[in-house]
Amino acid sequence: MKPRARGAGPAQTPLPRQDRAVALSHAIGVAAAIVIAVFANVLAARHYRRWDWTAEGLYTLSHVTEETLTSLSAPVDVWVLSSEAEPITLTLRHLLTNYRAKSDRLALHFIDPDSNPAELFAAQQKLGIVTGKSENGHVVTDATVIIVRGDRKHYIGADELVHIDQGAEMRIRPQVEKVLTAGLREVLAGAPVSICVTSGHGEPSIDSGGDDGMAPLVQRLTKSNFRVTTLLPLPELEGKDPIAECALVIVAAPKLRLSKADVERLRLQLLAGGNVLVVTGPMPDDAQKGFVSLGLEPLLAAGGLVLRQELVFERDPERRASAGQGEMFLATLLDHPSTTALRIAGDAVPIVVVEASALEPLASAAIKPVPLLETSEKAFGMANVFAWADTGKAPEPGPDDRHGPLQLGYAVELPKTRPDAAHGARLVALSSASFLAGRNWSNPQLQGGAFLVEGVVSWLASKTVVLDIPDKRGRPPVGLQITEDVLQTVLLEVVVALPLAILAVGVLIRWRRNASEAASRKPKGAGAASKKDEEPS
Repeated sequence: MKPRARGAGPAQTPLPRQDRAVALSHAIGVAAAIVIAVFANVLAARHYRRWDWTAEGLYTLSHVTEETLTSLSAPVDVWVLSSEAEPITLTLRHLLTNYRAKSDRLALHFIDPDSNPAELFAAQQKLGIVTGKSENGHVVTDATVIIVRGDRKHYIGADELVHIDQGAEMRIRPQVEKVLTAGLREVLAGAPVSICVTSGHGEPSIDSGGDDGMAPLVQRLTKSNFRVTTLLPLPELEGKDPIAECALVIVAAPKLRLSKADVERLRLQLLAGGNVLVVTGPMPDDAQKGFVSLGLEPLLAAGGLVLRQELVFERDPERRASAGQGEMFLATLLDHPSTTALRIAGDAVPIVVVEASALEPLASAAIKPVPLLETSEKAFGMANVFAWADTGKAPEPGPDDRHGPLQLGYAVELPKTRPDAAHGARLVALSSASFLAGRNWSNPQLQGGAFLVEGVVSWLASKTVVLDIPDKRGRPPVGLQITEDVLQTVLLEVVVALPLAILAVGVLIRWRRNASEAASRKPKGAGAASKKDEEPS
């Protein structure tokens, strides 16, 4: 036997073949686990997913926000100056993380004013914010969120992030997504696009509020970086006609006949490559014997359209309002670039129409207009409305009345007037004055009309107008949620359900412990011996 070298350790016994196979299997398993982990991380990075389990859907991004984020053309910094102890900070962090997952052009910066005074001071110098201290010693700022792109900044205060409905319950409605997306659009917008609104023919003023005023629409357009001004009629002009500077002219539901010169002015603007939105509907004359002829026929004919002198009645019970005779009803939205965003929402955003006429394409039109809205097949357009009104009977179609479906809106794009133009002149006609009413922007049940107008303006002006982000479902403040039903639920859960659950867990643990103790007291080999005894001799 060969002697072992001095100082050498014990001889290494080679591993048996089976042990080597087991070791190799373990090594392969560890390597496979590492590879799987790496691939899982790569897949998770490329296919980012988060799930929103909040009752309000607080962190679920709307189509509007996703469209805004995916279209970011420049880097944007979002600064959040809010204490980690504030509940809104967690909401902002989660929501902006979802924003960041949709666009890598978004850079997020979170600063706690209480714990990071140095960072706050640097942000104060850079962003131009004002700081102070509250009565309890916390640092407060005049803006909670600052969105920055280059030298453009948009400031959002803490009071803008939530809205408290005035009512018996005072429900808290989160506005975080709405104000963040609006801020992004604001810093990305360029010079305001000019929109001119006709006046002098009974149109509502752009400053008029209330249910019938245009101020709510003007406010929405202004927030979308449009500049809205009044277009005076030709006799009231002093100096140069400003219509050439208008990217879009809105004929805003006139009640009086336009002069031939004013209509020709609008027609020439369209033929020169301008864009026009005509919103008008049936307007009874002073004698209540017929409809006012507004004189818009040459303008509409330039777009291949004619407006019928009639009042549309909807007879489909699923579409008409319960009040009235069918002059208020729901219209069907048709496919067109101006209605794309609204069609995504589907039936959740109905289009309510009040007192409409019908539009028809001219047979001689070189370019056929595209319909935007229509009635059901059961609707009809009554020409002799005033004779019917004296009868007091339910409206029924006469031999000269046209049957549905009737079109209530059309869009047309004319050929380019210049080779370098992005597109030709565009005309949209909507045959109900109700589309411009301020109530569409204040009443959630009527917002379909507001969204339609904003989508049409977007298409006409070739500028993205993002529709309103739907409000998140409100919830009562914590102090107001302690109702009798809540107390009964708490009593059931705390006094009954929780003790029973604890008792069940205790019984299970005791049973498992008894079983373990019984197994440990059993002599080793007893099972094998008993089996041997049972074998036949």
